[in-house]
Amino acid sequence: MRGRAPLSTTLPPLAALSTVASLLATGCVSPETTATTCADVRVEQPILLLESDLRTTSGLGRIDGEGCMTETAGGLALSGDTTLSSSSRQLFVLDRSAGLVHRVTAETTQLDETFRAFDDTEGRANPQDVAVDAEGRLWVTRFDHPSVVVLDRRGAISARVDLEPYADADGNPEAAAIHIADGTAHVALEKLDAKATDAIYPPTGPGVVLAIPTRLDGAITPIELAGRNPFGRFVEALWDPKLLAIATPGDFGELTAGDGIDLIDTAEGKARQIISEVALGGSATDVALVGPNEAYALVAGPEDGVNPTRVVAFDPERGEVTRVLAKAEGYYHWGLLIVGDLLVVGDRTPGRARVVFFDRSTGSEAGEIIAQRLSPVSFALLP
Repeated sequence: MRGRAPLSTTLPPLAALSTVASLLATGCVSPETTATTCADVRVEQPILLLESDLRTTSGLGRIDGEGCMTETAGGLALSGDTTLSSSSRQLFVLDRSAGLVHRVTAETTQLDETFRAFDDTEGRANPQDVAVDAEGRLWVTRFDHPSVVVLDRRGAISARVDLEPYADADGNPEAAAIHIADGTAHVALEKLDAKATDAIYPPTGPGVVLAIPTRLDGAITPIELAGRNPFGRFVEALWDPKLLAIATPGDFGELTAGDGIDLIDTAEGKARQIISEVALGGSATDVALVGPNEAYALVAGPEDGVNPTRVVAFDPERGEVTRVLAKAEGYYHWGLLIVGDLLVVGDRTPGRARVVFFDRSTGSEAGEIIAQRLSPVSFALLP
C-alpha cells in the first residue's frame, strides 16, 4: 500500500489468529441501553474511547478508574469514518464523511454542539483535526481543501488560513494534525499526490509543519520535517510540552530510512527524526512519548495488502526499539495512550475486539476489556 492510509484490504482467517489469555472480565449488553464490561485493572484517569466499524457507524465509550468500560447505546448519528481530538481540555469527534465537528460532553460522553467544517460553496471537506485557541475559536484542518477554517463560538467561519502557497503540484498540501499553544497553531501538511492513479496517494516529498500566529497578524513559518506524510495526531512530550511528536510513515508498503517518527521543537522551530522506520521495522501510525528514553509506537507493515501491526517500545535518544509488546497478523492495533504506569492500546482483531493495558515497567499485559459493541479506534484522557 502507498501514501496516507494503511488500512488492510485482506483479513486473515480467524483460525490463523493467535490468542492471548485474558484476565477475568464480566459484561452485560442490552440493545436499548449501554454496554458495561469490567476487568481487574485500575487507571489513574478516566479515558474516552472512540469505536467504529470503519464503514457505517461509530460510538463512544468511557473507561473509569475502576477499569470498567461503558459503551454508549446507539443514536449518535456518526458515520464509520471518524476520529477523536482533544484540545484545551475539550474533546471532539470529527466525522470526516459528513464534514462535521462534534464537541463531546465529558460527563456523559454524549455529543454536544455540532459545527460544520465547510460552507455552502464548498464540497467535501474531510476534516482531520481540531484545536482551540485562547479566544475559544475552533481551528479545523481539512484534507480536501487547501485552507484551515477558523470557527467562532457560534460555529460561523470567521477566518480562513490559505495553505495553497505551501502545496505541491496538485494545489492542495493535505492538512492533517493541528496543535495550538502559546498563541501559535502548528499544522502538519502531508503533501501527497492527489492526481496519482493509485487509490492511495503517494507522498511527493518531506512533510511540512506550519507555525501560524493565532491572532493572524504575523508571518507563517514553515518547518520542514525529516520524514514524509505526517500521519495522525501531534503528541506532546510528557517532559516538555513544547516538543511535539508525529508519525511520518511516508509510503506505506516500503521501508525508507528518512521516514519514521519526527520530533518538532516548537520553541526552536526545528524538526528532527527520533527513530527511522527501518529501525521500527515498519511504518509508524501512532506514537506516545513518556521520557527522553521511553516512548511507544504502533507500527504497520510493510506487507502490502495486509499491513500486520505491532506495539513497540523505543528509546528516542538512541533511535532503537527496546521491546515488542504485541504483534497482530493484520492491521488490528488502533489507538495508543499513556495513563500513569499503563500503556493503553486498541486491538481490533476480528471476533475479539478489546482494549489492552500493558504494564510499562515490564511490557507485559496487565489486563484487557472486551468490547461489546464496536471495535476501538482511538483514546483521549477525560478532564
